[in-house]
Amino acid sequence: MRTTLALLALLGATGCSDSTPAADSGAHIRETAPPCTIADYATVAGCAQVVGQSFTCLPADHLPETDAGISYSENPPSSGPHWPFWEQMWGEHSDVVPRERWVHNLEHGGVILLYNCPQGCDAELAVLRQVIADRQGKRVMLTADPLLSAPRFAAVAWTWVHRTDTPDLATLLCFVDQHEGHAPEDVP
Repeated sequence: MRTTLALLALLGATGCSDSTPAADSGAHIRETAPPCTIADYATVAGCAQVVGQSFTCLPADHLPETDAGISYSENPPSSGPHWPFWEQMWGEHSDVVPRERWVHNLEHGGVILLYNCPQGCDAELAVLRQVIADRQGKRVMLTADPLLSAPRFAAVAWTWVHRTDTPDLATLLCFVDQHEGHAPEDVP
């Protein structure tokens, strides 16, 4: 216990606000949130302009997982408070990943592909799945989001959102290439 406290004191004294995640736990020990700014983006050949709309950066405070239903000012959220554990598995999820968890993935440089299709949307989901297939090794997650209002699809990165009713593969690939890895804590 003293060793842990000494390590935390040393991290605080050296200006480190985060520790390395413990054995793939996805957890952070953090006293304060990192500075909040709109994330930069990469210039990508073949992408004529930046894809998405930028939003104000909200502080990335870690809240206990007992705080379900964190209120976000944007739908979908692209920054803000979240749980201290991020989702360790990138790719497609058959179960809904809670916003409070995937917002943490955004803070780590990930891109989240969201959909809300109560009546089904197989053709559109095939496009989202192709993004994941075409960007193997990139931090991209696909999950349903029952809280997503119209339009039915969104690509989200830290402080950036692209919303659409008709997912376009080329546009979504540009979004991933421009925004993946551009966040306050670029952690793989």
